[in-house]
Amino acid sequence: MVCGMSIHALTRADAGRRLRARLTGEAGSLLIETMVSAVIVLLVGAGVMNMMDRGSKLSGEQRLLATAANLAQSEQERVRAYSVANLSNLRETRATLPVNGVVYTIASRTDWIDDGLAPGGCTTATGSPTT
Repeated sequence: MVCGMSIHALTRADAGRRLRARLTGEAGSLLIETMVSAVIVLLVGAGVMNMMDRGSKLSGEQRLLATAANLAQSEQERVRAYSVANLSNLRETRATLPVNGVVYTIASRTDWIDDGLAPGGCTTATGSPTT
């Protein structure tokens, strides 16, 4: 019986040692480190791609805004060439040719504005119109 107890005790102690060795061992840690590194690389790569995509989008928007500003400036120059009689309550809408695949619509409108600074409108103190 003593021999039976010692074998049983030895087997239990041996199983405990094997369990502790398995739990504290480094078997499989390389796989875990590799997986964590891959996740970190993927997250950093996704962030870089997002920044590049956003930069490209902003660049495209700026290009469209610059084209629209140039077209608006050329329209202002065209309207400035009109006589005052032709400018009175002008309403024009025209589409331009596509610029880089984008069709821009130009709408011109002129209105008289009373700023309230000149007493009695655009006349001098003698009542004659100003030039």
